[in-house]
Amino acid sequence: AMFVAYMSGYQSMIIAPTTILSTQHYKSFKARFKDYDIKIAKIDRFTTTKEKKKIREDIAEGKVDMIIGT
Repeated sequence: AMFVAYMSGYQSMIIAPTTILSTQHYKSFKARFKDYDIKIAKIDRFTTTKEKKKIREDIAEGKVDMIIGT
């Protein structure tokens, strides 16, 4: 569904219940879509405040296509 959203020009987000699962999803998405120009970001408890701010700005500007978080 997230790939269809990307192909239609939309951003999408998946929320995982644990940090471990969000990391697994992030790695899986990066590997699965490596041949596409899809920008994927991850926000979890290990993401620094500075990184979160940058990711939020990129989301608002449409620079991130898929977001994975907890």
